[in-house]
Amino acid sequence: GRTLVSCAQRGTTQFVCVTLSDPDDWNDHTHLLDWAFENYEYRCVAGDTPVYAVPVLSATVELCAAAPERPAYLLVHPDDPVSLKAELPRFTFAPVEQGVQAGILTATGPDGQSVTVPLRYAEPAALDPDVKITPLARLGRLWTHACRYFSSYYYPVS
Repeated sequence: GRTLVSCAQRGTTQFVCVTLSDPDDWNDHTHLLDWAFENYEYRCVAGDTPVYAVPVLSATVELCAAAPERPAYLLVHPDDPVSLKAELPRFTFAPVEQGVQAGILTATGPDGQSVTVPLRYAEPAALDPDVKITPLARLGRLWTHACRYFSSYYYPVS
């Protein structure tokens, strides 16, 4: 039998088509690729705009914005819904450095396709010098720093 593999690209979207033992494979590939380009698109599901905020304790600001590290795209039908799930801490302790990973964002399409991107703090949050730190708060801050350190093993910096 004959196997035909073809690839087509329009803009940033690229499709591969494979047929096995198809007597009219050239026409079928043309029709299949045209259908795919008409019915699917790469949709930006996460931009680089800060869309999440994490409360910051002992800081000069109350909230620190978190933004996706980079834009994320999913191949979906134009009318398909996409769900977003952000995994962020309930709060963090100051100081917060800009660019440090805050959590992750997962976008999932209706057919189970998904993309995950790190969420990073978009701005720093300085420690408020007027805040007196209790021993328990010091322990909490130590715990937060330890978690940040060890989370780099689970959410590697790319």
